Amino acid sequence: MVERSKKLIGINATCFSDRPSGAKNRFVGFFRNIFNANHDINFVVYMPIDCNLSKHFSNQQNVCFKETPLKSIYPLQRFLFGLFYWFFELRRMKFDIFESFHLPLVKNPNGMTLLTIHDVRHIREFSWFKFIKFVIHKRAIRQADSVITVSDSMKAEILEIFPETQITVIYNGIDQNINKDAHNEYKPILKQHNIKNPFILTVGHFEKRKNYATLLEAIQLYHKKHDSSLSLVIVGNDNGDLERIKQKIKELSIDDSVTILSGIGDSELFSLYSAAELFVFPSLYEGFGIPILESFQNECPIITSNINVFKEITENQLLYFDPLSPEDIVDKIWCIQNSAQKKLKIVQYGKSRASAFYYNSLAVDYNDVYRDLLQNDS
Repeated sequence: MVERSKKLIGINATCFSDRPSGAKNRFVGFFRNIFNANHDINFVVYMPIDCNLSKHFSNQQNVCFKETPLKSIYPLQRFLFGLFYWFFELRRMKFDIFESFHLPLVKNPNGMTLLTIHDVRHIREFSWFKFIKFVIHKRAIRQADSVITVSDSMKAEILEIFPETQITVIYNGIDQNINKDAHNEYKPILKQHNIKNPFILTVGHFEKRKNYATLLEAIQLYHKKHDSSLSLVIVGNDNGDLERIKQKIKELSIDDSVTILSGIGDSELFSLYSAAELFVFPSLYEGFGIPILESFQNECPIITSNINVFKEITENQLLYFDPLSPEDIVDKIWCIQNSAQKKLKIVQYGKSRASAFYYNSLAVDYNDVYRDLLQNDS
């Protein structure tokens, strides 16, 4: 039973599945802090039927987790069933704020509506459904009383398309309580997956925007020009591009130098960061870039593509490469691999920069958004 003497916030978390994702990590990281900091507010978290989010949180009197009939892995089903589910549920609950993390937006009929947008790639890239996606985004932004996004670069991109947006930037975060020493025993995972040292690491789901094909070409070229012993580990789940990447690996004849890992946990992932010679982030498009923070936290040297958001997160303090040029990627890898001083400088910068992204600090800005909306609603 929800106590109605307090303010009431509903959270539509039905888009989160059991698959590892940066968006789910953000949700868990922020709301562990937000629930603890707002005992004067009651929260109702709506979960999909196929993912028990409550296991990530301790039991708290001001938080209720409610399972819905909606499935995280079927967006169309979630939308169609949700038309009926949310119509009755929101009118029954009368939330002061209703928050969503995915589109199409579910508007709160009785209070304020809050939406998080991680990126707008679906209306940037070519698609037969691009116009429909544009309409969905535009409608959502018009209906939301406030929008949260994850970087200044993304804010500028959203405002370029939708100038009327009321938008706040709250960066993605990391857990400051991570036990790095627990991840330094990386030998078992290297042996388990037959990973050859030395290796470079890259992390992200298999999508074309992750630009793995160009990175693979760079690995082949690096072998020819410099060091054939350097291998590559790619960690990510399939978002439609895995088979193309596997074919690319065969075409380049680098099968013995590339390891693909999917579905591994955070502990194994952080062990890989600790063991890697270098983290390479070749993306063509991102709203943020959580692996950058993970690299910082695990003291892994890093180089990235020269897109604006990466330069924003890293304050233009790294080496950046043209993501469309295998030659430039090779040059930057070689530059880092041959300079212990450069590696150390990047690691030291990362350790210092990581503290700006701790969830407990960023959650203060999140709470300010809630307080402003509650004040406007009163």
